[in-house]
Amino acid sequence: MFGTDFFLTERLLPEKDDYATFKKAALAQPFGNTNAWEIMASKNVESFLASKYNP
Repeated sequence: MFGTDFFLTERLLPEKDDYATFKKAALAQPFGNTNAWEIMASKNVESFLASKYNP
């Protein structure tokens, strides 16, 4: 995060706590035979690495 995004995040919770809260919620959100965290942490990364935006 940069600039104001980081500032607004830090106003509500320290970044470490905000990350832990988000990860816990994403792990609890099922999507088929996986969860939201796995999709964001692996499938999104794989898609980006195979895209035109990654030379």
